[in-house]
Amino acid sequence: MPEFDCSFLLTDGNRVVVRGKRTCSVSLWQIEAYGKIYGESLVLATGAHYAAYTGARRRPLWSLRATARGSGKVAQYNERRQKVASPAVTGHIGEAMALPALFAAMPDGESLAFVRLHGRQGRGPDYISAAPRALWRLFDIDAQTLPPTLPVEVRARIGFDQKYPRSAEAPLKAYWRDCLRSGQSELLRYGVVARVNLSSGAGQASAIRFFLFVPDVVYDMATWGPS
Repeated sequence: MPEFDCSFLLTDGNRVVVRGKRTCSVSLWQIEAYGKIYGESLVLATGAHYAAYTGARRRPLWSLRATARGSGKVAQYNERRQKVASPAVTGHIGEAMALPALFAAMPDGESLAFVRLHGRQGRGPDYISAAPRALWRLFDIDAQTLPPTLPVEVRARIGFDQKYPRSAEAPLKAYWRDCLRSGQSELLRYGVVARVNLSSGAGQASAIRFFLFVPDVVYDMATWGPS
């Protein structure tokens, strides 16, 4: 059963504060089931993809067939001998892993309701999740006035990246703009970005970093960047 180091962090897009760490286990069965049911795109056998992407660098699956062998060196071109992981499938694996890992981190008996989203013109976060107090407590937050739901955006990559994935803010900002237009100002500037780092077999453990976006800074409503 794959294990992941899960970190829970607060961020306003500029600063990151670690609020807790724990190890979560996610079975290949869960990856398979969540990939089929909750993934945005139709990709079958997600568990097999996960096994291939995280531990198959030395297996024949990764070799790229050619009818000739040679240096292939022309200017800046070199022969490619290994397949590369598809970004589309990598993202799908991330979607199939982030939510089960979040469920596993919740206290026993706590549930986490969520829905898949499809925004206008394809914009918007991957999910809207309910925000029970048990979820806030993962980030060491226990306040009286908190939004009842949170947008969740998942970003996955092969390898390891400790940085906050700033590109993931765009779907959240699109969602916040719509909240502003519809008069739901209490939902503004809150959200979760899940960065799924899939180990490529290079000795680095797989990890999921959950960033809770909190409104600690003033934002310019035209650019939605820190003012």
